[in-house]
Amino acid sequence: MAAIPQSVRDMVQMHPVEDILLPLFREAIPDVPFYSQVPDKKKPFPFVMVRRSFTQMHWRGQLDWLDMAHISVETFTQDVDGVSGDEQGAVLSEACRVALLNFWQEQEIVPGRGHIVHVRMINEPRRINDWSTSTGPVQYADLPTDVWRYETIYRLTIRPPITDA
Repeated sequence: MAAIPQSVRDMVQMHPVEDILLPLFREAIPDVPFYSQVPDKKKPFPFVMVRRSFTQMHWRGQLDWLDMAHISVETFTQDVDGVSGDEQGAVLSEACRVALLNFWQEQEIVPGRGHIVHVRMINEPRRINDWSTSTGPVQYADLPTDVWRYETIYRLTIRPPITDA
């Protein structure tokens, strides 16, 4: 299978929001792995998954347009050494919120990708049940019962990278 040609790559103005957030989070919170997809089941807890959620966005032909994205920041933590995964999930969710706030306030730029120009929390961190004791459908039914998932939704405004065009 052939790679996307450079001529196509040269046309790209906006990259997936995960391409901006993952490097920033990994630098801000280096001791916890960050992913944009569910990692291999062999990955240890804790970890954080960052994904774009459904967003309605309208582009009106502006050359300097901004991307607006709803993102889901999900923390996965486990009960360890007498400390509940629930408590750890809340702490890790708060660390992610502070990191996002810092990215915005410090105008952290990811070279070739862009930067965050505004952040708004849409849903505060909340505990999400995924294990067999839940009623109704669950997103991660195979999580062990001692794993806790917290989810927070943010709305970001992102400016594409400035080019010399």
